[in-house]
Amino acid sequence: MILVGNGASVSDGNFGKEIDAFQTIVRFSWFWIDGFEEKVGTRTDIWATTIFCKKRLEENAFDRIIAHSWQWDPDKCKTFGLLRDAFPGVEKTTSDTIREMSAFIDLPKVYAFSSGAILAWHFLKERESITLTGFDWAKGIVGRHHYGDKQSKGTIHDPEKEFLFFDKLKQQNKIFFLGED
Repeated sequence: MILVGNGASVSDGNFGKEIDAFQTIVRFSWFWIDGFEEKVGTRTDIWATTIFCKKRLEENAFDRIIAHSWQWDPDKCKTFGLLRDAFPGVEKTTSDTIREMSAFIDLPKVYAFSSGAILAWHFLKERESITLTGFDWAKGIVGRHHYGDKQSKGTIHDPEKEFLFFDKLKQQNKIFFLGED
């Protein structure tokens, strides 16, 4: 399994063929493929999303969709409701996840992790390890937020805490970065 983040670093290499060779490819929210195929590949098996996009649903045959929002009650989450109507098997992240993650890196209170970190933790419950690419904060890179747009980083996430989280996973051989030995 590979999680293809939207970080600007994903456009630094031409790993499209290597990404497409993975059995399962996870992409996030407003992922971009068109025009970036040589860099990011062409398939998406799992869509981990904070948004509802009818066009993405029509253009892709996702095996799974996992929704994340800060509205933890699925019955009150508008995005989850729209996704559930369009894709009845959609899954939803829970607040327990961020509590576990915060405890994992010994934070004194629950932290608002990025969707990429939340889904990495989610998938590590299903398997021993995962491969990442385009996870800039996991590598300590802070700069342009996404490779496919000029969107800036919001204020809810702290790249330093994200790095601590991913660094601990790396130390435990739970995550690997595409293109690194």
